[in-house]
Amino acid sequence: MQQPAAAGPGAAGTSSQALAQLANGFGSLGSSGGLGGAGGTGGGAGGYGSGQERGGQGTGPDAKRNVLTQQPGRGSHHLAGTREAARSPYEVKAGAIIPGVMESGINSDLPGIIKARVRENVYDTATGQYLLIPKDSMLIGSYDNGVEMGQERVLIAWNRIIYPDASSLDLGSMPGADQGGYAGFSDQVNNHYFRTFGNALLLSIFSAGVQLSQPQQRGDTRGGYDAQQIIAGSLGQQMGQLGAEYARKGLNVAPTLEIRPGYRFNIMVTKDMIIPPW
Repeated sequence: MQQPAAAGPGAAGTSSQALAQLANGFGSLGSSGGLGGAGGTGGGAGGYGSGQERGGQGTGPDAKRNVLTQQPGRGSHHLAGTREAARSPYEVKAGAIIPGVMESGINSDLPGIIKARVRENVYDTATGQYLLIPKDSMLIGSYDNGVEMGQERVLIAWNRIIYPDASSLDLGSMPGADQGGYAGFSDQVNNHYFRTFGNALLLSIFSAGVQLSQPQQRGDTRGGYDAQQIIAGSLGQQMGQLGAEYARKGLNVAPTLEIRPGYRFNIMVTKDMIIPPW
């Protein structure tokens, strides 16, 4: 009968190494992702594995520091993209600007179409020798009238350039910015303070009218209210509620943003454009 081989020193060493590796693995799991809830700062609670993979990066100070200190994974030291040659000498690259000046005005109460003119010649990005967009070309765009409380800038998108010879170029909704590079246009803001505080005063008057219209207790021994008092009180209450509701709606008035003709701006080029020379 064959006897089982005894575990020699080599086997014992192998088992000890395996246990040590397993213990280290559980220790790393507890520190990165947490057993149960220990890894909340790293990326949310629960489960074995990395906290970043299970619960995201998080938003606390520790998570922000981890973004700066985390090491890239193996094989990620090189960018996927590489340098590309220009496709044409007549190219305006992304990041360039097209200077313009407004011909029409903007009022954010209603959406609409806006018109402007190119105020300076635009040349190719590589050499600056080829004129691609001449001065006084027409610009056609639109604006967003969805203005919220406290907003002071109106969002602009430019759609087309119409050349002096009636040829055109589609811009694909490139954003407009002021001369400082800030997104959107800012000129005049009407916050409707008079209308807002007027409605607040009107709301107070209606509330006081409701209180005053209610019938008072009679001082004689009969007590109660007569029909005339009941009708007047009910009518005053209903009219007061209707007026208060109307005045309350007038308190939520979004500001009106206005851009006057002659406003100077820039179109931020967001895609490379190949344009035949003018």
